[in-house]
Amino acid sequence: VTIDSFRKSLEKRGINDIEFQNKILCLILQNRAGIQYSLGAVINNLFLKNDFMLAMDPEYKISMEVNRNNNVTLVFKGTWDDVNKEPREPAISASVSINITPNTVAITDFDITKIQDSEVANSAYKYLEDNQKNILEKLLSWIQRFFGFNSELRLEERKKDDMEWGITPNN
Repeated sequence: VTIDSFRKSLEKRGINDIEFQNKILCLILQNRAGIQYSLGAVINNLFLKNDFMLAMDPEYKISMEVNRNNNVTLVFKGTWDDVNKEPREPAISASVSINITPNTVAITDFDITKIQDSEVANSAYKYLEDNQKNILEKLLSWIQRFFGFNSELRLEERKKDDMEWGITPNN
């Protein structure tokens, strides 16, 4: 996927506003800081920091639904495997929906499902159930850092001569 092909795909679906395209591109294509990488990492870190031997399968799925010309939904679906079994077996899955508009970015759906009946899957799932408040606080803290409380992270930038983002300078 190139930036050009991504833009053309957005345009075909009715998203013609360059600034909104830039916002979507920044959230998704910001190398390993892209929002989809971070969502998986938050869940992964919760498991690892609490001694659950579960690791995210790198074959996660990302899709984007265009709801209207100024509203898209990014959907992340991933699984976490029991690393104590060979071959690894999926134990927990997660599906996260993120609604993106020109003015907001919001997590609108966050579902975690136990897909294996094993000791590690059962205890990890129970941990998630028992600690929902703490998990939400961790997610909110991460979102705050992601969206501006970390001055080193660049989400969007618009300059008069910023050709990289497809903005034509005014002559």
